[in-house]
Amino acid sequence: ERAVAANPRSFDALTNYATVLRLAGRDEEAASTYMRALAIENRAEMKTVRKIQTMRAAGATLREIAAALNASKAPTKRGGKWHAVTIQKVLGNAVYKAGG
Repeated sequence: ERAVAANPRSFDALTNYATVLRLAGRDEEAASTYMRALAIENRAEMKTVRKIQTMRAAGATLREIAAALNASKAPTKRGGKWHAVTIQKVLGNAVYKAGG
């Protein structure tokens, strides 16, 4: 609870707190807290996706986009480095096309 109070926009703090709430039998509050965490994570992800789409529309190559994201330390979903093939997958993902 203190971690959430200190940083109410932290995905990790919120998911950990949601687990504590669930274990304490406070399922409704746990679900609400977890949904807040997902919303925070999705905003960060979509910010990166929009950057990829914007750079590609401006004529950047897949490798240039990957290099720029790695230089800015933009996180991947799995915490690794960006590669041209990853950028290609993001640009081809129908979910991101619909959301962008």
